[in-house]
Amino acid sequence: MPILASNIISLVESALDAEGSDYYTDQQDYIPAINLGQKFLVSLINSHLGGKKFAEEYYRELIKSRVFQTSQYSRIDVTPINEKVWTMLSVTVEPTLNTPFIPSNVIGGLSVPRPDLFMVSGGKACQRLTVEEWAINIDNPFEAGYNLEPNSINKDYAYLTHLDYNFIPPFSPALASPNEINIRPFIPQLPVVIVFVKIPSTITAATDNLDFPESFTDIMVQATLRQIAFKQGDRTTISTLSNQDMIMMLQSTF
Repeated sequence: MPILASNIISLVESALDAEGSDYYTDQQDYIPAINLGQKFLVSLINSHLGGKKFAEEYYRELIKSRVFQTSQYSRIDVTPINEKVWTMLSVTVEPTLNTPFIPSNVIGGLSVPRPDLFMVSGGKACQRLTVEEWAINIDNPFEAGYNLEPNSINKDYAYLTHLDYNFIPPFSPALASPNEINIRPFIPQLPVVIVFVKIPSTITAATDNLDFPESFTDIMVQATLRQIAFKQGDRTTISTLSNQDMIMMLQSTF
């Protein structure tokens, strides 16, 4: 279950010994501190993950699976969806979907999210390549991303992470896609499933939910306390203890 913002506020009030006081308010203090705390927690988790992937069970509220239709150039822009992508966990081609796939007619042949579709099973995973590997593997039949025999039965797919291919004149801004991943062997205007971790949504009221699971409650409290400490100008006690507590909690999580 997600974390209730009101629960975080209550625990932070207790830690600050501010129950019943109007010194801190939701709109002026707690809600901005929670939102900033979420952003700090995102950066902290990223720095501790390094080359590791997420431990999915801890981030279930943030993990999403979405179907996209590739562009005419076998690329996908992940920005049009409502969720902002934090990191991609997998890219799957040739999936079995809930209904037979019919390509959408898109202006300029751009990629497009397909919220009418979802993955049921199957598919082939794409291997993530560096820019150098992407250039080398195109004519190597023993490596993922080989593209000289695109109609081969046993294709080994690969993808190149986000690049800006055409966000420059003379292309129309309406047809520009500055954050595309590229897939090979080429699969123009076909379905691809991307599993990703979304950036947590900001909250606007104490009645909202945070996208982190309940197991992150204590970490979120410390992240919120840290932001309030900065606002107070406290760079020693609350701030230092919150940083230490968060790092210890995260290390025990991974």
